[in-house]
Amino acid sequence: MIKKIACVTLVLSQLFISNFSALADRKDAEAKIVRCTLKNGIEVALYCDFKMEEIVVGVVFHVGRIDAPVDQAAMTGVISDNIISTKLHEQFQDLGIHYKTYADDFSTQIVASMHLESLEDFFSLLSKSLSGISVENLDAYKKQMVAEYKLHSYCYDDVTGNHIRANVRFSDGNTLPISTEQSISSIRESDVKLFYKNNFINCPVTIIVSGAVGHKSLRKMLRNSFSYLPTRRVRTYREPQKIEFRDILIENKYMGNSITHGYVLSAEEKLKFGTTLDYILQHEMQKFFCGVYPVCNFRIGTSVGNGGCLKLISMYPKQDISLKALNDSYGAFVRKMSTMEVTSDSLNKIAERENTAINFISMDLRDMYNIILDAFMNNRNVNYLYSIADDIKAVNAKEFRAFVEKMFRQNSIFKITTKFKRDS
Repeated sequence: MIKKIACVTLVLSQLFISNFSALADRKDAEAKIVRCTLKNGIEVALYCDFKMEEIVVGVVFHVGRIDAPVDQAAMTGVISDNIISTKLHEQFQDLGIHYKTYADDFSTQIVASMHLESLEDFFSLLSKSLSGISVENLDAYKKQMVAEYKLHSYCYDDVTGNHIRANVRFSDGNTLPISTEQSISSIRESDVKLFYKNNFINCPVTIIVSGAVGHKSLRKMLRNSFSYLPTRRVRTYREPQKIEFRDILIENKYMGNSITHGYVLSAEEKLKFGTTLDYILQHEMQKFFCGVYPVCNFRIGTSVGNGGCLKLISMYPKQDISLKALNDSYGAFVRKMSTMEVTSDSLNKIAERENTAINFISMDLRDMYNIILDAFMNNRNVNYLYSIADDIKAVNAKEFRAFVEKMFRQNSIFKITTKFKRDS
């Protein structure tokens, strides 16, 4: 009996670097997040909740546009749309599996929803299809991408997005490629197959499962489907680097007036202060710009980074507000933020308000998938469900105050101004 136990223990320890929690497959099991790493390096996270009827699964390949050749920025887009073959698509349909594929700057994803009885077949069919890729109707696909590219040239987010991408450099020396009509048209099937072979076959992979499946059942499925796949490369994190500040003006008859500021945050700054910064910026900008006399609408975003990040603050002036007036108002806001008093008590009050608000938010499985994915992409702890209040409470008020002043005074790398241009 002792020998049998030792044998089982050895097998499990070889399969997992860190085991799942020993939670039984019970209907009343507490909903929680647990994670492990398979022996071949595939990362796994499970949000187990038997109150849900369906299961959401994400398979994340940590290969994105930043890994594509400079002259073929659309490569990962081609792969994401062809990684599920026609045959596999039909098999998924027969099993009642609904899925979407995505490609962004740092990852390529397959996100699927299904019932428990289809989960094992999903893993089995998918794992067998990952050894290669076939590209169907590439010429028609490229024509569609070129048409979409031309359409996007009239969109604010895409035009400014390309200028943002052109002005970011990363710690590993890479830059974010920008799609052009030529770069799309030049892609050949042999290029796609070679890129997939060199970048996807042993790339870092994260599997995220949320829903009504227990740890024991999932462990068995993963062992049967993924343990034989090649050893994965170690995932790296890329931080945007500080560069010389650039003041960029875009005049375009298809876009309105706006100002976007970009600030670089290191991985340490993002993990330590990112949550608190987002909350306070949102609150303070709402008071400053949208009060009794509204000056502008605004948007705060985090972009282009899976280690550190780029914090984007975009402002869209009201019709009677000039760009100069908006620029002057933002300068006054920066001075206010740079001298703002921050105390432990004020941070604790913010955390308590956030903690109260989270109780009124209904979380579904896709929300949980996105929370876990964000944690993996940014090397955060995913062993608890809601981190916002805890993150804010953990911040040292004096250090946060110094960080805010440094961000506004030293970490700015560009200002992009868009200006409506009338036809002459």
